[in-house]
Amino acid sequence: MAILPRVVSLTPLDALRALLAEYADGNTSFSAQLGSALQGLRRQALPVLGPLLAKSEKPKGLRRVILSQVGKYDWPEWTPFILNGLLVEPDLGTFDEGCAVLGALGVREAAEALKNLQTARPSPDHQAILAREAALYQSQQPFSHYLTRLMEGSGNPRLAMQGAKVLSGISTSEDLPQLMEAIGSGDEVVFHLLLRIIAGIPGEESTQFLSTLVEHSTKEILDNQTLLELLHKTQGLARASAKVELRKLVCERFADRASSATDALSNALSSSAEIDGHALLEPIRAISEGHSETFLLEALGLLIDNKVARFSAYHSESADLAESRHERLNSTL
Repeated sequence: MAILPRVVSLTPLDALRALLAEYADGNTSFSAQLGSALQGLRRQALPVLGPLLAKSEKPKGLRRVILSQVGKYDWPEWTPFILNGLLVEPDLGTFDEGCAVLGALGVREAAEALKNLQTARPSPDHQAILAREAALYQSQQPFSHYLTRLMEGSGNPRLAMQGAKVLSGISTSEDLPQLMEAIGSGDEVVFHLLLRIIAGIPGEESTQFLSTLVEHSTKEILDNQTLLELLHKTQGLARASAKVELRKLVCERFADRASSATDALSNALSSSAEIDGHALLEPIRAISEGHSETFLLEALGLLIDNKVARFSAYHSESADLAESRHERLNSTL
């Protein structure tokens, strides 16, 4: 009996390596294929792609295609790979593109890489390219001028990025209080730009800030996941069924923390007497935490007060907010 050959499916990283091995100059679809692979693998692809930038025996077209992806996936972790490649890059055009990528990254690591290259690549042509990109990180105005530009955020992303680049190059631990205060007063663009700047400032204070942010965001994303599950569980239920389900969930969630209040709630909802929902839920609201518990209590309160239309609207609003919050928290983490 013939033994059938074993078929082993490719992992995404295997598929990426196979794609890279098939690179050929003039293949106009290669860049899109590489971008698609990066979209799925994210930072897992860096250990495969990064070392290729320092291999001059590889086609320069391949190195340029890899560099072109950095603008779409502008992770600071690219920086050491780009630096290693530019330290040995023989082609001036590719060197120029690599330096432009470091200038566009807008993080402290990229600014420091450019300084290293200014020492390591002394020829006039290399120095002219490096001076152009290094200037993006140099200050011509007071610190507050660039912070004001960054705070433009999504209203003027180009101006915000210009401010962020300079701040990433000049910010020190003495600026951390001002940066940490600003991170909570802007939009999502401001938040992410400031987060990159703070992450680039060495020292215990910035590390502690990031650790606290991770802990807070992890707690919030777990709470939001609980909320999404509650929304799914109560979606489409009839008013009476939703009321019973929410009462059960509230009593389960708060039984250990507010047993007398949950007993009073359960007894009141089991009777036929008129109920003051606000008074019943207020002791529980006082100890509630997070979006999931807020939803449970607000939704149950609306049903106790027979505000069925408002309950349906509140359910939909909560679902929309939970989805957008999930995306934001994933991005933050």
